[in-house]
Amino acid sequence: MSKIVIESEGKDNYHMKMTSGKREALSWGITLIVAAILIAAGIVLKNFGYLEGFPVWEIVVGILLIALSVKVVTRGTFYLLPWPLGFLFVIFESHIAEWAGISNPRFINHWIVLGLIILLSAGLKLIKSASAKGKKKGKGASTVYIDCAEFAYEEINNDIGVCNIFFSNIDSYSGAGTLHIENDVGVVNVHVPSSWRIHCHMDNDLGNINVPQGGSPDGKLLKIEGDNDIGTVNVIFEV
Repeated sequence: MSKIVIESEGKDNYHMKMTSGKREALSWGITLIVAAILIAAGIVLKNFGYLEGFPVWEIVVGILLIALSVKVVTRGTFYLLPWPLGFLFVIFESHIAEWAGISNPRFINHWIVLGLIILLSAGLKLIKSASAKGKKKGKGASTVYIDCAEFAYEEINNDIGVCNIFFSNIDSYSGAGTLHIENDVGVVNVHVPSSWRIHCHMDNDLGNINVPQGGSPDGKLLKIEGDNDIGTVNVIFEV
């Protein structure tokens, strides 16, 4: 996941920078490379008669999956937690069987484990969506109109759909509004007046966030925040 900060303050003053997400991606990249080296070294050493009976690759992959589980929890995306936990079970199933006194080291079919992972993940995702009380939600094709006369904070949830957001009564906008977007596997188009300026600060996970050059450096400020998971968020300046 990367955290993207974009400021659009006119054609001659446009900034896009990666913040903590870039450092996080770098650390994960280094961690994966180190893990691959450790696994390869363990295999080589075993071929030379060293580390016999020591499950190097299981321990390394297990640590990675535990770290991924912690990351999922800290992000609040609990519906993804069954995936690393399920793979942890598959990797250490034989050890679990031995500890529990079960003779069959593969006592649960891996297709059943996969099915349980999918069901649990889907169920947790539905619970998360249903618990979003008081928030505007979109599925399929949806259109949201925000009245600037009353706009201070608005949260939009878009799941697997295309959501277009428009602002009305723009002359009444105070210039201190925050738009929070939760976009999961969908497309969100935010239509804003070209006289505004945008500060976009979103967590982006395998998606795209597009804020074109434009806006006015002295214009009213719109803050856009939230999470974009495997989706696209577009800011569209309109005359």
